[in-house]
Order: sequence, then C-alpha cells, then structure tokens
Amino acid sequence: MPGAGIDKGVKEEKEMGPMGDLKRRAELIRVIQAQGGVVPDRPRPVVSIEDFFTGNAEQASIGPNLTNHPGIAVFERVLRQLRERAEVQEVLLAIAEVVEEEGFTDWPFADVVIIMASSSAQEIAHHLRELRPDKVGEGWGPASRSPHAPEAQAGMQVFFAWWD
Repeated sequence: MPGAGIDKGVKEEKEMGPMGDLKRRAELIRVIQAQGGVVPDRPRPVVSIEDFFTGNAEQASIGPNLTNHPGIAVFERVLRQLRERAEVQEVLLAIAEVVEEEGFTDWPFADVVIIMASSSAQEIAHHLRELRPDKVGEGWGPASRSPHAPEAQAGMQVFFAWWD
C-alpha cells in the first residue's frame, strides 16, 4: 500500500543532492520498484504524498512545464489540504519516470495525481486551481488503474489531475 514503504520514524543524517535527500530518493525508488517499477503500457506505481514529497527538492518532479511553477512546497500543501477534506478518501501520485543510472540524482517524476472522492471533477479542479493542472477528469487518466492503490470506498469516485 502506498505510504507503507518509507519508515518516517527513522532519524538519519541527510545526504543531500541537488534534487533533494538522496536517502529518501532511494527509499522512494524502493517503494516504486516493489510495485514493479515504471513499465510502458502497464499501470503506473502510485505513492503517497509523504513518500513523494519528503526530501524532494526538485521542482521538475511534478508540473515541470508550468509557467511560474508554484514550487514543491505548494504542491505538497495543496495536495495535503485536499486529502484532509471530509469528502476525500485518498490522494496518490502516479509515477511516470524513474532514472536509476549511476550518478543520476533526479527525483522520480509524476505527471498524474489520483484523487478518490465523493466530489465532482469540477470541485476537484477548484481545489487544485493553485497547481494549474492541464486536465482534471474522472477515472485514472493516463495512469491506468494501479493494483497497488486502495479500492474506492462506497460513494467515492476516482479522479485524475494531469500536468503535461
């Protein structure tokens, strides 16, 4: 299950690279690989807000084509606030790319956020307006349904927000 992969209670000295905490990046990649990794034409791995943003300093890891990118901290804040709403069951990030070449420290890339909620696509888009997604719609969008995501509870629908 997303979020279960990284031990948030461990206190270690941070090993920082230009894109963030390298130990957290390695832990995130282990969570992604435990789901089979990113494979073309297969459902994408999904991770929790905590797994994706903790230690992440790379603005290009989500919404990289936004003019005047709001920043990683704003993405995290808005997604956490959305998840805290009573009508929202879960918010997950679908991982589109991971580069594991030696010496490569870029953070895994997500272009889709999955939201399970008893809302409408218009309401979801309203809550995400500060992040300016290119599209908000019903279903899994380009991510495809992940077998590692929880099932939507009764009364909940799946929505996606996508950044080109």
